[in-house]
Amino acid sequence: MSYNGRRNNRNRNRNGRGRGRGGRGRGGRCALTVKSQVHHGRNPDIAKVTLGQIGTDWFLITAGGSQIKIWKGLADVVQTTKKPKICFTWDLASKFSREHTKIHSMQFVGSGGQKPFLIVGLEGCPQPPSIAWTVPVGFVHVIEVAVGVHEEKDHTLKVSEEIGYTHAMAVSAIASAMDQGIIISGGKEGLIRIWKFNKAMKSFLHLAMLEGHARKITSLQLVAGRLYSSSEDCTVNLWDCQTLKLLYSTRIKSQDAKQCHSQTVTALAPYLFRTTNTQYVVSASYDSTIRLWNTKDMTCVKKYDGCRSVVIDMTVLYQPGMDVLVCGSKDGSVVCFELPEIKYCGTVKGHSRSAITGVASYGTS
Repeated sequence: MSYNGRRNNRNRNRNGRGRGRGGRGRGGRCALTVKSQVHHGRNPDIAKVTLGQIGTDWFLITAGGSQIKIWKGLADVVQTTKKPKICFTWDLASKFSREHTKIHSMQFVGSGGQKPFLIVGLEGCPQPPSIAWTVPVGFVHVIEVAVGVHEEKDHTLKVSEEIGYTHAMAVSAIASAMDQGIIISGGKEGLIRIWKFNKAMKSFLHLAMLEGHARKITSLQLVAGRLYSSSEDCTVNLWDCQTLKLLYSTRIKSQDAKQCHSQTVTALAPYLFRTTNTQYVVSASYDSTIRLWNTKDMTCVKKYDGCRSVVIDMTVLYQPGMDVLVCGSKDGSVVCFELPEIKYCGTVKGHSRSAITGVASYGTS
């Protein structure tokens, strides 16, 4: 074998993958192709993407700068090469100070016949005559979306009348159980707040505050009454939503430093292994690893070491006979791994100059 051949093999092994044509890694089982693309606008970076079912149709929802855009024609993109078209735009700068309004997180709730909501986490300045209108703070803005895809009602979550904001800094993560009227927000200051809808007052009231992270909350996942949170403090925490107590922290639980993330945890994704009906949570970090945690005691059961680029967001795509972890990376690539082994199975390079900040899946089974 030539020196170049040996070097290429070493690079492939070190990175955990080799690249083939069409964004597919050699030996991979998951082939990805770029079907279409949309442009959110001239200047704003896209902070988040999600998919939502409104009525009987599926829509693509993008958030960037101070704007949220809903795109129709998603089914045409899957079946053909047609591009989605904008059918509605919200500009939240009309409710806050335009110079400082920036969306950081977003979640769509209501697919499957439920009433659709958009929950948006942002940073902005309250409109005058607020005393602190020049200081950006964090807000959660809840939009009730009608079937005709237009803004029906909206709510802005505030700690109290005196404290007229959601967090003292930008809202960086959101989770919800809207069937119970619950919204959970995570702030850049490291706090987690729980909100519950009050039917009599027709607004969300501040229910509790969770303190267990020292830095910015990067992801929140709510599964079966348990809350998983990740942070720039390198930890993944597990909370009981009934008692509001911290059950496990990866830093406390893992006495061996090799079992913990050593740098910022960037993303979380819940994963149900259907064969044994076992619940896991997957985490990614700036330390170039992806870890699979057993949610019973938050022990690390699998680790993938050597991600070529930092994973910013991820989701699990359930396919017949195969569960796929789809990761959006800082270098603009989408990388797929087969779960629960975290085995590399494909890469596609769809973004040339910017990080992928949001990943959503469509057509799961």
